[in-house]
Amino acid sequence: DISRAEGMLDEALDWAQQTVEWMPDESRSYVALARVFEQQAEWEMAVMAYQESMEQCSAVAEGYIQLALLQERRGDLAGAESTYQAAAATLPKSAWGRVAMGDYYARQGKYAQAIAAYKEGQKVDPAYLASCSSLATPSRAALRNS
Repeated sequence: DISRAEGMLDEALDWAQQTVEWMPDESRSYVALARVFEQQAEWEMAVMAYQESMEQCSAVAEGYIQLALLQERRGDLAGAESTYQAAAATLPKSAWGRVAMGDYYARQGKYAQAIAAYKEGQKVDPAYLASCSSLATPSRAALRNS
């Protein structure tokens, strides 16, 4: 992350690739690699790295959510929605994927779907939502209380 912040993307890429070599079974290694590819505008490589992250550990939501965010930023809204839904389906006990999907719907102005996703997340893990500081933002609070 420091290399990326300092604009040293070649060094960041070397580091991320080494991390994947050292820890090939760790999904976060692939997430780090994907983020470097994103910074380099290597979209297909980023997608492949996020997908590898999901294959290495489907029980971790980060790969799914980061891929969905990338798809959303690149204008692939159908792909993003599908990836958020896959995260929720693959991780039935994780509120994170549902909250991320709710955020996606809110950004799209689909407030009824956003509220439904947040409520589903509350059912799955009330403690996560209660401890999630970002739920205190006005937009989420307004959605949550509607």
